[in-house]
Amino acid sequence: MQGWLCNVAISLHFYSLLVVTCWMLVLGHFLNEKLSTEHVRSQIPIRKYVAFSWVVPAFIVSLWAILMEFTNGSGCWSNYTKSHVFWIIVTPLVASFL
Repeated sequence: MQGWLCNVAISLHFYSLLVVTCWMLVLGHFLNEKLSTEHVRSQIPIRKYVAFSWVVPAFIVSLWAILMEFTNGSGCWSNYTKSHVFWIIVTPLVASFL
């Protein structure tokens, strides 16, 4: 696979992983808020949920991809786990499960 195509595939993989994790976090927050409060709001802050779940992962993966390009140079990033930059992806994933 070409270097840039491989990098795009790896970036999309991590983006989808972070989006799913963010939506899981948002739904957990929403359900916790519904179950723990007596007051029921008539409107759901869906714009905030959508912005958090789609924009935050895009920012994280963009930052990771830029740093990977500067640290690893050209070629496929198939050895991304050996880079210190990988913690930019791992830290939000681990933090969302705490």
